[in-house]
Amino acid sequence: MPVKIYFPFDEEMPELEWIALQQCRGKILDIGAGAGSHALALQQLGQDVTALEISPLASEVIKARASNKVLCEMCFRLAAR
Repeated sequence: MPVKIYFPFDEEMPELEWIALQQCRGKILDIGAGAGSHALALQQLGQDVTALEISPLASEVIKARASNKVLCEMCFRLAAR
């Protein structure tokens, strides 16, 4: 997949994704956050969002992009807690 897909500018994110993001409420867990585009968009909308990503390198990318909360872990391990 092209790298551009993982780092969209606000105007490049598909309209359907924006509609879905605007429906999110409460504490949000972005499972498989990748580069963190959805988590960051939700954070900009004022939502309480945590990005969950299994890849340590991708987790570092999300942190570098200024996401407030990032967990680097498997979702199954997180659920077992």
